[in-house]
Amino acid sequence: MTLRTRCDATQLQRMNTLLQAALALPPHEREGWLLALPADVATLVPLLRSLLQRAAAADDAFMRRPAASLG
Repeated sequence: MTLRTRCDATQLQRMNTLLQAALALPPHEREGWLLALPADVATLVPLLRSLLQRAAAADDAFMRRPAASLG
Protein backbone atom coordinates (compact mmCIF):
# COMPACT_ATOMS: atom_id res chain seq x y z
CA MET A 1 0.00 0.00 0.00
CA THR A 2 1.30 3.45 -0.85
CA LEU A 3 0.12 6.84 0.27
CA ARG A 4 -1.77 7.12 -3.01
CA THR A 5 -3.60 3.82 -2.60
CA ARG A 6 -7.26 4.15 -1.78
CA CYS A 7 -8.19 2.67 1.55
CA ASP A 8 -11.54 1.65 2.83
CA ALA A 9 -12.68 2.51 6.34
CA THR A 10 -11.59 -0.87 7.71
CA GLN A 11 -8.08 -0.48 6.31
CA LEU A 12 -7.80 3.04 7.68
CA GLN A 13 -8.94 1.88 11.11
CA ARG A 14 -6.40 -0.96 11.06
CA MET A 15 -3.64 1.44 10.01
CA ASN A 16 -4.59 3.87 12.75
CA THR A 17 -4.63 1.11 15.38
CA LEU A 18 -1.23 -0.15 14.29
CA LEU A 19 0.25 3.35 14.13
CA GLN A 20 -0.98 4.19 17.62
CA ALA A 21 0.47 0.93 18.96
CA ALA A 22 3.82 1.70 17.33
CA LEU A 23 3.88 5.26 18.64
CA ALA A 24 3.29 3.95 22.15
CA LEU A 25 6.58 2.03 21.94
CA PRO A 26 9.98 3.57 22.64
CA PRO A 27 11.52 4.61 19.30
CA HIS A 28 14.30 2.01 19.53
CA GLU A 29 11.71 -0.82 19.67
CA ARG A 30 9.60 0.22 16.69
CA GLU A 31 11.59 -1.40 13.89
CA GLY A 32 11.57 -4.78 15.63
CA TRP A 33 7.85 -4.42 16.21
CA LEU A 34 7.30 -3.67 12.51
CA LEU A 35 9.30 -6.73 11.51
CA ALA A 36 7.27 -8.93 13.87
CA LEU A 37 3.88 -7.92 12.46
CA PRO A 38 1.83 -10.79 11.03
CA ALA A 39 1.85 -11.49 7.31
CA ASP A 40 -1.70 -10.18 6.83
CA VAL A 41 -0.49 -6.63 7.51
CA ALA A 42 2.89 -6.89 5.77
CA THR A 43 1.70 -4.59 3.00
CA LEU A 44 1.19 -1.85 5.60
CA VAL A 45 4.75 -1.99 6.96
CA PRO A 46 6.33 0.44 4.46
CA LEU A 47 3.63 3.04 5.08
CA LEU A 48 3.80 2.54 8.84
CA ARG A 49 7.59 2.91 8.72
CA SER A 50 7.25 6.13 6.73
CA LEU A 51 4.69 7.58 9.13
CA LEU A 52 6.85 6.67 12.13
CA GLN A 53 9.86 8.35 10.52
CA ARG A 54 7.83 11.49 9.91
CA ALA A 55 6.56 11.47 13.49
CA ALA A 56 10.11 11.11 14.80
CA ALA A 57 11.33 13.97 12.61
CA ALA A 58 8.43 16.18 13.72
CA ASP A 59 9.09 15.40 17.38
CA ASP A 60 12.80 16.06 16.91
CA ALA A 61 12.21 19.39 15.17
CA PHE A 62 9.79 20.42 17.90
CA MET A 63 12.32 19.62 20.60
CA ARG A 64 15.01 21.74 18.90
CA ARG A 65 12.87 24.90 18.80
CA PRO A 66 13.46 27.43 21.58
CA ALA A 67 10.54 27.63 23.99
CA ALA A 68 10.20 31.36 23.33
CA SER A 69 9.33 30.64 19.70
CA LEU A 70 6.38 28.47 20.71
CA GLY A 71 4.55 31.35 21.89
